[in-house]
Amino acid sequence: MVEVVVAKMEVEVVVAAMEVVAAMVAHREKIQMFVHIQIRFARWVNEDKSTKIK
Repeated sequence: MVEVVVAKMEVEVVVAAMEVVAAMVAHREKIQMFVHIQIRFARWVNEDKSTKIK
């Protein structure tokens, strides 16, 4: 009985760890996407200003 409970707890810990890793990976991808959008926006703004100056 005790061994079953321990095994169940270990499975839950593994699942929780996998969820944390998955969340971290997804979060990192969101950050990279956000930074990429910011860089593109900054370039677009700079191009827009340079075309107005000409």
